[in-house]
Amino acid sequence: MMTLDTTRDLTQDLDQALQAHGAWKQRLRAAAVHKEVDLPVNSICRDDCCRFGRWLYSLPVEKRESPEARTVLRLHAQFHRAAGAVANMIEDGMFDQALSSLATGGYPQVSAELTRAVMDWKVALMREARTA
Repeated sequence: MMTLDTTRDLTQDLDQALQAHGAWKQRLRAAAVHKEVDLPVNSICRDDCCRFGRWLYSLPVEKRESPEARTVLRLHAQFHRAAGAVANMIEDGMFDQALSSLATGGYPQVSAELTRAVMDWKVALMREARTA
């Protein structure tokens, strides 16, 4: 059973995750514009290296079993693959292609899908807390 306090904590963690992942676009864009090729590509590609990923995987299994949580886990992994692909382009000196991918490639699509999925999870958590 979810308490209102637990739900608030989870939704705050989800809000922080959205902010942190939103900042990735700015970081990757800045790296491409300034031709910074020393990005930690191996970490960027992994969904368990960022704070949100570590938090997701540390949740008790029952909190990760909801359809909303499973969707967030799947999209979070896709987000990191897309961000890693952009980071690879930057590392390889393909700065214009990286900038283009940030604007119109798979990155903005999966980023938007992840944002929607996190918001859906928050709604489901609040609904569950109200009915508990």
